[in-house]
Amino acid sequence: MLVGAPVYYGAPNATVQAFLQRLFYSSHFDKTMKVGAGFVSARRSGATASFDVLNKYFTNCGMPVVSSNYWNNIYGWEPGEGIKDGEGLQVARTLARNASFLIKAINMAKETIGLPKKEEPRVWTNFFRD
Repeated sequence: MLVGAPVYYGAPNATVQAFLQRLFYSSHFDKTMKVGAGFVSARRSGATASFDVLNKYFTNCGMPVVSSNYWNNIYGWEPGEGIKDGEGLQVARTLARNASFLIKAINMAKETIGLPKKEEPRVWTNFFRD
């Protein structure tokens, strides 16, 4: 699952976040060992904070997160400006190659050694103790 998001006020825009919250917390299909990657587009700042927000959805569900050679973001304000960000484009290409490799590697591992066993039942703990 590759999720791309523009950065608004230092975070992924509300539409993307609403979609992810519904997908991750309302759907009941097992996302364990499904590959996830976030990629953000920013004018100037907020890219790393937004990238972190996206990654939390994946890690909370046991999804391996695909990395690149830097944080997965590109810079630009107007449509088409990202094409001028040579480093951001290289990050995107590297991310695509790494995602392809990781998906293939996980599929091969499923066939040969299987998926990691889940610890059941899941333990839920509050921060309040008696």
